[in-house]
Amino acid sequence: MKRLIAGWAIAMASAAWGLDLPVVADVTVGSVQGGALPNLTVGGGSRVLLRFGVGVMPLTVTPSQVMKATLMIHVNRMGAGGPVQVAQLLGPFEEMTVMAADAPGVGSVLSTMNPAVGWNVVDVTSLVQQWVAAPGAAFGVELTVPSGSAAQVLVDSKENTQTSHPAVVRVVLNGPTGAAGLAGLTGPPGPTGAMNGSFEIVAAAMCDLYKQKGLAVPAGISCPSKVAFVTVGMFNGNLGGVAGADAQCQNEAARAGLSGMFKAWLSTAASPAAARLTHSEVPYLKRDGVQVAFNWTDLTDGTIYKGIQVTAAGTGVSLTSGVWTGTLTNGNAEAKNCVNWTDASAGQAGLNGIVSGLGGTWTDNGAASCSTFRRLYCLEQ
Repeated sequence: MKRLIAGWAIAMASAAWGLDLPVVADVTVGSVQGGALPNLTVGGGSRVLLRFGVGVMPLTVTPSQVMKATLMIHVNRMGAGGPVQVAQLLGPFEEMTVMAADAPGVGSVLSTMNPAVGWNVVDVTSLVQQWVAAPGAAFGVELTVPSGSAAQVLVDSKENTQTSHPAVVRVVLNGPTGAAGLAGLTGPPGPTGAMNGSFEIVAAAMCDLYKQKGLAVPAGISCPSKVAFVTVGMFNGNLGGVAGADAQCQNEAARAGLSGMFKAWLSTAASPAAARLTHSEVPYLKRDGVQVAFNWTDLTDGTIYKGIQVTAAGTGVSLTSGVWTGTLTNGNAEAKNCVNWTDASAGQAGLNGIVSGLGGTWTDNGAASCSTFRRLYCLEQ
């Protein structure tokens, strides 16, 4: 059921609650001024300025009460992939009048991410703590690409009425919520639908916070996630293409009682994993409950938390097991792919990973002969 939350304030063990800092000014500065456009352009000589409404926080909030703050931006489409930097603005700006020549300066880079289409998250806890300490200096952040990068990313603005995905900073506060107001009249029940995607992201972030602090997640808070597993079956390079590999994943998931759709972490030049797999906004977990990555962005940033060495049924495999991938750490295709995963001859090669890998070797551990037998990684969509 879709859940509507007042300021997304959610009880967390009765001691934590949250709210959104809405974007109040967002603009592209570069060759043209883009304060009223539905999309904001990062790259190609342009950068994006974002300012958020810190005034929604109670005056009694202190910096130490900010447990976690997450900048969320929604990428509408990608002109060209590549890194995007987030930096603190050091001065004010006006959305409809600021130009490149008079844009405020920036401080040090807070984070560098490799964005993907959909929601992307960046931890800005220390920055929001500064804003709480000095609200008058809450000038916002800048999104830009590093010097020499050809990346170009289009981000939804608050003026985009088609998607309604403006940037936001989600803040988890440690402290009591205010007294409850009077209850309103109960409205008629609405139709049952899918869980709101934003709520899933918030719930996932809250669950992650509890786990980081070594606390049990309170009853009543559901922790959304996607399953990642490695196949029991081992196959040579003739998988029947990516469709055949996907079918193997789906079959093993069904035999283990998993519902939903599963696809193989497998690529060809015409169908790379980054293009054909869903970019999850919630964590990927193994069947033993251990987190592999916090979301798609985390999965494809070059490292993962834990190797994927557990099957759909929850059993482990040898830590030396190889896995056919044909996929680089960022989800793009590598040229060695056993002739698009249709050839099992010894003279052909395919990129493979190793289940114990945490750095790039989990998916890119060199090439292997297509006549050898290896497993597949499977991800819930």
